[in-house]
Amino acid sequence: MKVMGIDIGTTTISMVLTEADTGKMIARETVEHRSFLKSEIPEQKIQDPERIYEIVTELANRMEKEYGLPDGIDFTGQMHGMLYVDASGRAVSSLYTWQDGSGELLLENGESSVQLLKEVGAAASGYGIVTHFYLQKKGQIPGMESGDIPREFMRLA
Repeated sequence: MKVMGIDIGTTTISMVLTEADTGKMIARETVEHRSFLKSEIPEQKIQDPERIYEIVTELANRMEKEYGLPDGIDFTGQMHGMLYVDASGRAVSSLYTWQDGSGELLLENGESSVQLLKEVGAAASGYGIVTHFYLQKKGQIPGMESGDIPREFMRLA
C-alpha cells in the first residue's frame, strides 16, 4: 500500500511517497513555491493560494504518472494559516500566513487586535483569530460588503 505525504510549508512544498507496510520511501520532492505576495501593509505576510494549489497538483500528478495512484494521502501545513473560501471551497482571499503581523497594528481605539484579544485569552499576532479580528475591524473580509458570508461567521466581538 502506497501513501503520499504532502507538506505545504511557508516556503516549500514537500511530497513523499512511501510503502506503508515497510516504511520504504519510493519518491520524494521538495520545491520552493515562491508564493509570497507584496502588500501595501508591510506587516501583512500573505501568499497566493492558487500558486500553491497549482504546484501541489503538478507534483501529485507527476508522482501518480510515475508510480500510480496512492492508497492514501496525508496533508500537513503551516501553523496558523488562514484562508477565506466561498461556498464551493474556492479561495476568495490571499492566504494569511502564521507570520502575518497585522494583529500588531493599532486600531481606531489606539489598541491592537492582540491587545484586545489578550483580554479574553492568550493571542499572538499571526494566529488566525487575531488576523480575522483585525480584518473584521477594518472591513476587509472578502464578501463582507456583499453579504456573501453569513454574519455569524464573521463576528467576533
